[in-house]
Amino acid sequence: MKTLIRTAHNTRSRTMAYALLLASALLTASTSSIAQQHIATHIKIQAEPHAVWAVLTQFKKYPNWSAFIETINTIDGQPPQVGSQLSVSIAPPTEGVMVFTPELLKYDVNKELRWRGNVAGMDILFAGEHYFKLTKTADQHTLLTHGEVFSGWLLPLLWGSISNNTPQGFNDFNKAIKQQAELISGVQ
Repeated sequence: MKTLIRTAHNTRSRTMAYALLLASALLTASTSSIAQQHIATHIKIQAEPHAVWAVLTQFKKYPNWSAFIETINTIDGQPPQVGSQLSVSIAPPTEGVMVFTPELLKYDVNKELRWRGNVAGMDILFAGEHYFKLTKTADQHTLLTHGEVFSGWLLPLLWGSISNNTPQGFNDFNKAIKQQAELISGVQ
């Protein structure tokens, strides 16, 4: 009887070891081939980067002018800083409101705002790195580059919806921030 129990235990242990080895091999092999897609939009704003940055980072005012990104808040209620956990609420053009809790990766005043979120804490399943880059042009205006890099195993399943709705949402946001920044700069 002891031999039978020991054999069953050894068989279970061996099966578990093989399963872990297989899972590890699949994970290692597939991480180098994870799907990735990028959406980037651009708009020229007749305002200097500091004016665009002021609009971009006054998160509490988003409900007054942005239909795509409805709200951005830090989870702890403190001013944003690299490493802060955010709560971001977006409303893509043909979908319902979605709330994400990404980590703030970059807060480079007058230059770049960037955050990264994922599904279930695992970038390998699905992740999005959202960014806004402000570039000062020769005529003292701003080129806003607004984009996101998407990646993960679930991306092929989600890409149809993302690619249909996200570019329009980004462009709508870009036009709205342009209007706000030019208004405070006295262009309109």
